[in-house]
Amino acid sequence: MLRIMEAIQRKKLIQLLNDEYKQEIENDINENNNNNNNSSSNSNKNDNDISEGIIKLSSPPKVFGKQNIIDYDSIPYITPPLKENKSDNENKKVVLNEEIQRFIKFLEEKLTDLQRKALRITWKRMSEAPRTSSKGMLCIMEKVFDKMISENPEISNVFYRSAFLSCIEDRKISNNLMRGNSSDLTKNRCPYKKKTIATLRDHANILLDFVNTIITQMFDMPYKPTYYYQLTKLGCDHAKLIPLGFDKKWFHKLGECFAEVMFSQECVRAFPHAPGAWSIFAVALTEKLFVECKWKKVDGTSKKQRNTLPSSLSFSEWSDNYPATTITASLPRNIQTSSKSMFQINNSKGVDECNENFIGTSKPTNI
Repeated sequence: MLRIMEAIQRKKLIQLLNDEYKQEIENDINENNNNNNNSSSNSNKNDNDISEGIIKLSSPPKVFGKQNIIDYDSIPYITPPLKENKSDNENKKVVLNEEIQRFIKFLEEKLTDLQRKALRITWKRMSEAPRTSSKGMLCIMEKVFDKMISENPEISNVFYRSAFLSCIEDRKISNNLMRGNSSDLTKNRCPYKKKTIATLRDHANILLDFVNTIITQMFDMPYKPTYYYQLTKLGCDHAKLIPLGFDKKWFHKLGECFAEVMFSQECVRAFPHAPGAWSIFAVALTEKLFVECKWKKVDGTSKKQRNTLPSSLSFSEWSDNYPATTITASLPRNIQTSSKSMFQINNSKGVDECNENFIGTSKPTNI
């Protein structure tokens, strides 16, 4: 009986979601029709002197002696908005940085039309009452991080360590401001308000606003993001926490927990293609952060300039392009380029220190 009741409720929920989607499409079509009617009425006012015998371009000419089965005038215009609206939408998108636009483009290439539809419907369903003012959605995002910490308690230790160091740094900055000039104090009257400690709730707020930003930009819905997102900077900032015990593999864990929490929502489980859409969204986000954190770790390490030799060259090409004199000239003076073992070099070190003349050939030569 319970399974039958769940199946009935699921069918009802799917029907409601499909009805909502149809209503949205009808509203969009009506808006386009109103815009087209307004534009046609304005053009008709300017063309009052034209006779009524001119055929309208909006409908095809009717064939005499036959009845048209399809009335073309009654078909709603499924066309994009006017050029003015296009330019306005483009100007709105320019406000976002190029990195977010590239992420949206990458995500749209991975998603199918049905998955895009599922993203829009399920996110709107989760954002409705009783989850108004994003309070319920914030609880959902907090569940993601709570699930991560419950599965890996080491993550909470990184939060505590970073919070402790951030508190010390904030205290030091506030003391410097208090001891500084009066002009600095007027600009920063309350230096204690500038806190750099990032809690779990802060992470949940950022994740919620990021998902809102991506989905609203994908479907051209009005929304003003509260943060200026740079995925590269987010990955680099988390790479700085590696000495405190942070592991970049936790980004993949974040994606898994995010997908599991979204799968537990009733509307996501009920609507087809929704689980696959949210899993693709989670993988795209966490993979981007993982790569940026990885590159930051490589760039942060100290690298010495070395004479790298291509391995694809043959011996003759290598000897012509990289002769021995050019290689030994770039080496330090104390390094010996010989075929001796390390034991033989250490034994002959005392003899070579007395000789100041050194010729950079394939073997050391004493004069």
